[in-house]
Amino acid sequence: MTQPAAMRRLHKTDTAWNDEIVTHPVRNFWDPDPAGDATLYLRYGYEQMATWAKEEAIRWGGRPPTETLRRHGYAQEFAGHDRMLVDALVRCRAPKLRRIAAWSARRAYTIAGIDHIEWIRAGLDALDNADPLPYPFDDRASTHVWEAFQAEPVSNYGRRTRAERERLVLRLSPSMR
Repeated sequence: MTQPAAMRRLHKTDTAWNDEIVTHPVRNFWDPDPAGDATLYLRYGYEQMATWAKEEAIRWGGRPPTETLRRHGYAQEFAGHDRMLVDALVRCRAPKLRRIAAWSARRAYTIAGIDHIEWIRAGLDALDNADPLPYPFDDRASTHVWEAFQAEPVSNYGRRTRAERERLVLRLSPSMR
């Protein structure tokens, strides 16, 4: 007898029961969670809940998010670009994440052409050595970075315009946390 394609066959390893094969349907991510709150499915219906689950998966790069991903503010934005990368970053431990952050910051400031500035170089070196971040990178709100950037002479910035530099600092300063 052939089984439908959507069924898995599990062979029993003991002889306590008479059934030789137990078949279980393959569960899609949008199917109701057996351990979940059934009242939502009763209230809104299976079709609506499945639609919401599919839409959420699309927003998160093709798969529904884990609870770990939901806790991170920028995870959904990045998951839409490269979900496999986001999943790999979530699995990383703190030392590896610190090395990735150090490499990313150094690469971004190098591309921006401002990695030679003394206070930026000190911050990048601290990231590379896993030391506490010096001023102005020690501020969680990034206001010190902005003030230091504004106080820097224009001649130190190379070929970029002031508007380009401001956009770069606004994008780069949260990554230095």
